Amino acid sequence: MARLLRVGLILWLLGAGAPAARAGTDAEVPASPQLDSVVEVFSTSTLWSRYEPWNSGFMRSIGSGFVVAGQHILTNAHVVENAVFIAVRTDNSTRFHEARVAFIAHEVDLAVLSLVDEDFFADKPPLPLGEVPPLEQEIRLYGYPVGGERVSITKGIVSRIEYHRYIHSNMGFQSIQVDAAINEGNSGGPAMVDGKVVGVAVETDPQHENIGYVIPVTLVRHFLDDIADGRLDGFPALPLEFQELSNPAQKKHYKLTDDQSGVLVTTLCADTDTANTLQLGDIITHIDGRAIADNALVKLDETRAISFLHFVDIHQLDDIVQLDIVRDGVSMKVNVKLNTAQKSVRDEVVPRYFIYGGFVFLGTANDSGCREVDSDGSTENDEVEDVDTVELVNVLPTLDNIGFHDVAPLTLKKVNGMDFSSFHEFYELVRGTSEKTILIEGEDGFQLTIDRQRADSTDTGVLKSYRIDRAASEGLE
Repeated sequence: MARLLRVGLILWLLGAGAPAARAGTDAEVPASPQLDSVVEVFSTSTLWSRYEPWNSGFMRSIGSGFVVAGQHILTNAHVVENAVFIAVRTDNSTRFHEARVAFIAHEVDLAVLSLVDEDFFADKPPLPLGEVPPLEQEIRLYGYPVGGERVSITKGIVSRIEYHRYIHSNMGFQSIQVDAAINEGNSGGPAMVDGKVVGVAVETDPQHENIGYVIPVTLVRHFLDDIADGRLDGFPALPLEFQELSNPAQKKHYKLTDDQSGVLVTTLCADTDTANTLQLGDIITHIDGRAIADNALVKLDETRAISFLHFVDIHQLDDIVQLDIVRDGVSMKVNVKLNTAQKSVRDEVVPRYFIYGGFVFLGTANDSGCREVDSDGSTENDEVEDVDTVELVNVLPTLDNIGFHDVAPLTLKKVNGMDFSSFHEFYELVRGTSEKTILIEGEDGFQLTIDRQRADSTDTGVLKSYRIDRAASEGLE
């Protein structure tokens, strides 16, 4: 993994060579024309501190990648996130080629790079894409674990295929679990079966040994198909929340027969085709003709099952998905247009912050932004709630904020009794008030008190003492 400031990065910075391969697991791969299509990726990225958001630095990382159609290189998003410089090189080569991020999909931790010198691709064919492998299939991972001059290979088997929460985005997608070792530098390298790419190495389980994860080729193919028109639309969402139906009394209440199963719709998001088509209390029994079990899984074959949401993920944005539902005991088929894209909070690159009275406030985008539909089909507000999450992330100690020096981090909800839904609105409530005292409440009821006159008169001195150039991020001041 090129998960930033890891062992591979340290070795690179120190100029150390690659470690010896482990017998029977990692081995150097003999020269092959196909191996020229697997590259090592060097990235230098901007890094911001969450607790000191006015500060930025740079971090170097190493990952892997491989040539795909369209004169592009595919790698992981976390390898090149916020990159200011990227270079790639091929097996055992001393020549580096400058690259740039062409498209990045943080949701599934994938990115496509273009090269400044397109002649690079003249003798490097794209690796062919295969299919998701079966369980117990032997699989090979190509890449540059912990740097090194040569491509190496890690062998293992497919242990499990399931819906898994990706570390980079904290969002759920199909994932392949393997027992092959995935080390620092492997990130973005191809996982191959019979000479075809079946996935992309992405991450390890830090709590357990010899458990790694691979992004399946289904999501790779979706990403590449999406950008074929030169635009990234992203992965569609089914903007609802659901409940599993494992309780017999509950199934009887919703008038399901003994041979019917599915999930209960408990939340719908307004202004989506899903909300226009479905109702609260509907039971979704099938998706695109596939039966949904009471535990929300759909059978892939006799031995494998996966969350029904996977069959939303494999659609492109604005596709139509067919749902079979039961409403008040009546079965029907409905078509839902997938016109809402999933959003990752990592799409927000530069931090939004401001400092007042020594308190450091940070705003981050909320990835839901769902305005819920009530049971009668109405909505309580015209505005989307929880567009941003606002937090107190640090306190710069002064005499005026004594007693609050150790309260961060704290999620905030109200200013002088007034709710807010965006970071800009929070900023206006704090800086625009004429009240002598500003009372800020956290989500657990904890209160911060700021003397407005003291804060206004001492803020310049606080910033100077702590050597901070800007009191707020660009766009707020």
